[in-house]
Amino acid sequence: IFLGSCGGLGGSKIGDIILPRRAYDGEGFSRYYKDEDGLNLRKENFIATNQCLLKKAAGIFEESGISYKSGDIFTIGSLFAERNELLEVLQRNDFIGIELELSSFFTAVEFLKIESLAMLYVEDLPLSEPFLNPDKNLKQSVNKIIELSLKLIGTN
Repeated sequence: IFLGSCGGLGGSKIGDIILPRRAYDGEGFSRYYKDEDGLNLRKENFIATNQCLLKKAAGIFEESGISYKSGDIFTIGSLFAERNELLEVLQRNDFIGIELELSSFFTAVEFLKIESLAMLYVEDLPLSEPFLNPDKNLKQSVNKIIELSLKLIGTN
């Protein structure tokens, strides 16, 4: 189980919990500064989570009365590549978060044939609020995803 944070897109708020359906491999730094290729999204760059575990986790969240979002996450190679132009393209393409490691995790576990799941919390809103803006919802969200991941492990 991958636990982490992300920048929120597409109506996400600080403290929101996200169960990613897929991660987009946008890793690498140079492409975002060399040409517009970094803004062209390719469907073969998506890596999906295990759908059975996703449904199981969603059920645990719902039983616990905890709200969450599920959607696509964009993995980028550097915070410095998070330009507004790219973030706006991602929002128009229905991404709900951006972060730095998830596509690597999904790729590795897929290669190793290990069932996996990710749980993220929204830590900042790169299009509207400063990076790492402290918020009381963050601690609650972190505690919730840890608690619920332990419940998920206990059900196997």
